[in-house]
Amino acid sequence: MNYNYLPTADSQADYRNRRSKDVQDERIVGDYLDAYFYPTFTTSTTRNTDKALQIAGLDISATHPNGYKFTIDEKAATHWAGRNLQTFAHEINSINVAGQLYDGWLLDFHSASEWLVEVWIDGINSTDGKLHDYTNITDATIVLVYKQDLYDYLRKKNLSSTSLKAVANNLRMMNKPSEYYNGFKITHQMNYQEHACNILIPRDTLINTISRYAVQIKNGNITIFKK
Repeated sequence: MNYNYLPTADSQADYRNRRSKDVQDERIVGDYLDAYFYPTFTTSTTRNTDKALQIAGLDISATHPNGYKFTIDEKAATHWAGRNLQTFAHEINSINVAGQLYDGWLLDFHSASEWLVEVWIDGINSTDGKLHDYTNITDATIVLVYKQDLYDYLRKKNLSSTSLKAVANNLRMMNKPSEYYNGFKITHQMNYQEHACNILIPRDTLINTISRYAVQIKNGNITIFKK
């Protein structure tokens, strides 16, 4: 299906600016995770620098003390830093610059990673509220999620990929910002070129039900919620 969301010059410039800032924020969050999070449960990590593999969803490879190898895709709610966010947005699908629909990272079953690291930035110390380097992050909550656990959870809630895509399609066709489906809020980013649709999963559900490991890091001090 082709959507009538072909970008204007202004929207393309906006997208490029936002994407450039997102890439910078992702690097900063990666530095923070390398400094504080990964040392809590791994003996070694290798950050991927290959662009093709990054696009395929592989940000980092890590080794547990028992020898298990993690392949990880990192996600961080950087746009909501310091705002007490109680959900995490999981991308269902988006529209590309040609107006064509493609699956988002939640439904990318061909991803090169088996695990997600999801980060809430709960505290930030910069005067302008932006990330300039990883020392700006004073407080973060982080979960390690095995993707199959996430898919199993969604299936138990009758949230199949087909049904999620159908809800997303309806939001775009009706030009609606959001609706609830099976108890979960599905959002449509109407003001952005890519018109991404996301399912919002509560923070406490990700920590207590879905994740395999969860921590809070505050001023460098580690509190383990789940291990």
